[in-house]
Parts: sequence; structure tokens; C-alpha cells
Amino acid sequence: MCMRFYCSSGLSTTTVNKYIRTLRRIFNLAIEPRDYLREGQNPFAKIKERKKASKPVTYVSIDEYRALMNTTQQLWWKALISAAYGSGLRYGEILKLTWADIDFENQSIRIAAKEENEGICRAS
Repeated sequence: MCMRFYCSSGLSTTTVNKYIRTLRRIFNLAIEPRDYLREGQNPFAKIKERKKASKPVTYVSIDEYRALMNTTQQLWWKALISAAYGSGLRYGEILKLTWADIDFENQSIRIAAKEENEGICRAS
């Protein structure tokens, strides 16, 4: 099986690596407990995962932050932008924050697992 087919089809390197790991595991299961294949016949045993190109980390500058804050007058958006800029939380984590998660006295935010309907907003 030619792995170049996958890369040329537009799949990401992460997806191709996931397929390689999955197929390697499936063939190992066929060899070890079930004896469908003989030892050493896994066609994916010697296929290496693709190297991932590291992307440079980008940060929002203070000027970009100020520009975002000036685009809206709504307090909800200003709070969301400020929380995202100052905390490094993910989009879904910010949208599920409640007042109980914020400790103003200790200047901290607690991230807790919540059911989808427990958050203040639903990420779309």
C-alpha cells in the first residue's frame, strides 16, 4: 500500500499518522491472538509515521488586542476577548465559564468539566 496516496489526497500528516498506527495495530491483532497471519507479516510494521512540520507559534500583540477591544461596545465580547487574551484558555473553555468558576479575590479561573447544557453558551 503506497502511503503517498494519502498525502496527495489532502489529508493532514496527523490523520495519515493515525491511519498508520490504526492499521499497524489491526494487523498486530491479526497476528498475535488470532493467528490469521504469521509472525513478521505485518505490512505496516516497518512503515514510519510522517514527520510533522512544526508551525511557528503566533501571539496576539497588544495593538491587535486593543483593535479587537475597540471593535465592539458590548460588554460580553469585551469580557470574552479579555479572558482569551489574558488566560490562554481555549474557545470552548471560555464559553463554558460560569461566575462560580471565577475567583476575583485570588485572581484565578477554575476550569471544570461540564455537561454541554451547563455552560452559558454553546460553541458552534
